Amino acid sequence: MNEDIQETLATIKETLIFLVEQEKVRGEEVKALNDKIDAVNELVTKQIVEPAIEYYKEDQFNKFKDQYGERLGKYDDLMRSTLNEPDYDATREAWNTLDDMSEEDRGALDMDKYVEGVEKGISDYVQSVREKLGLPPETPLEIKSDGEKTEVKADVDGDGKTEPVATEEETETTETETEEGGASEVDPELQKELDAFSKEA
Repeated sequence: MNEDIQETLATIKETLIFLVEQEKVRGEEVKALNDKIDAVNELVTKQIVEPAIEYYKEDQFNKFKDQYGERLGKYDDLMRSTLNEPDYDATREAWNTLDDMSEEDRGALDMDKYVEGVEKGISDYVQSVREKLGLPPETPLEIKSDGEKTEVKADVDGDGKTEPVATEEETETTETETEEGGASEVDPELQKELDAFSKEA
């Protein structure tokens, strides 16, 4: 009787050992399978999904640029000098703001009004500089800042060449010729506005 019990227990023990070993094998197989799945997912994500998303976003930006780039980009050269950022692109900046919005908020946006607002913000800044300098509207401007000095140049006589009309170091009111030939005083508060704009940028 005791022998029968011992044989039964030995059989059970061998069975349990076999099952544990099989479980270990299955665990290793599952781990290997999961590793393969992760590798495939990473490959698909890196080589297919992410490039597709980037292509889609760039395609959407190009459509936006085709429609609004001319309006938003006309001050790019001036703003690059102002912000001391050679790669500044108002169209890209406007699009990045849109891209950061949720699809719901972007879908509810009046795109023409949005672009009009961005355009007006840049245009108002440029025009305010002209007004402070006593220059006629549409006078070509260059605003350059190197972090230490801000210099404003303008084509005051319409010869296609810009000349300095204000710098950050100036503390006295200066004069500049307008297209009508008269002298106009430069508002001494101009520099404060330029400084404030540079800090905000």
